[in-house]
Parts: sequence; C-alpha cells; structure tokens
Amino acid sequence: MLVTANNAEKVYGAADPAFAGTPSGLLNGDTLTTAPTCGVAGAHASVGTYDIACSGASAGGNYAVTY
Repeated sequence: MLVTANNAEKVYGAADPAFAGTPSGLLNGDTLTTAPTCGVAGAHASVGTYDIACSGASAGGNYAVTY
C-alpha cells in the first residue's frame, strides 16, 4: 500500500495548510486503520518548493505501507 503526499500551497506569511496523504493499493473495501501524519520538515518560511513527507499510516497486518 502506498501513501502519496498531496500537493499543497500557502500564501507568503500565512499559516501552513493542512497537509494530507492519499492511500492507494487497498483491496476489497479495506481502509486505513491509522491515517498518515504529513508535514514539511525544517524551516519553510521563504518562497519556494518544499517536500511534504508522510509517516505513521497503517492498514492492518495484511499491508506494508510505503511512502
């Protein structure tokens, strides 16, 4: 199962948006048992592009989660 960070934008000087990730590869109506936590590491106040990383998701013992 793969969790992909969703793109996000913010206006200079504004607070961070809610970062989220989208799961793929779940089968037969399975859902996440624990949602991922996503965010930007380190300082990111200047204008630019930053990587959004996710971690902590779970879909139970039948799935290995990758990001």
